[in-house]
Amino acid sequence: PDPTDWNVVVRPPSAGGGQQPGVVVTGTVTSERAAFLLIEVGPTNVGPWTQVYYGPPTTEEVSVDNLDPGATYYLAYSIVSI
Repeated sequence: PDPTDWNVVVRPPSAGGGQQPGVVVTGTVTSERAAFLLIEVGPTNVGPWTQVYYGPPTTEEVSVDNLDPGATYYLAYSIVSI
């Protein structure tokens, strides 16, 4: 996917601890050949990667939860074409 088609918004933990830190990934798959969207998260730009979403390319928002406060994360998103 084109990187300009996607946006990542950091969701910080709440002061009272009622909300865990995470990110919300939003965007649109523009390829007509896309069969699936894959989003992964990892501690470096080369992984190791953990799959957080694999599903229809029509999904436009994915929440990535259970992240450690203060840690650095990288996101990778790919489309699987038919």
